[in-house]
Amino acid sequence: MLPLEKRSHLSSFKDGKAADMALRWTAVLQKLQDKWTIQSLHFSSNLLNNPVLNAAQQLGRILAVAAAVGGFLLGAVTMLLLHRRTKPRTQRI
Repeated sequence: MLPLEKRSHLSSFKDGKAADMALRWTAVLQKLQDKWTIQSLHFSSNLLNNPVLNAAQQLGRILAVAAAVGGFLLGAVTMLLLHRRTKPRTQRI
């Protein structure tokens, strides 16, 4: 039997970016009748600490701030327009 193990994996994505993922895998190979076969295979990764999740969280924060600023500006403009329309006119003598 021959155990194998790997600690990290460089993943590339469709947009051309690459990230070094902390991926762990272990395989146990056994030679039976002059042929190597996989007896055991295990994959694991820390799903809460990886570059893909961190990038998605950062994008979510940026979009949340942009939505808050946009909503504030839209509310301010709407308030000014409504305030201008409902202002009572004074008569000149």
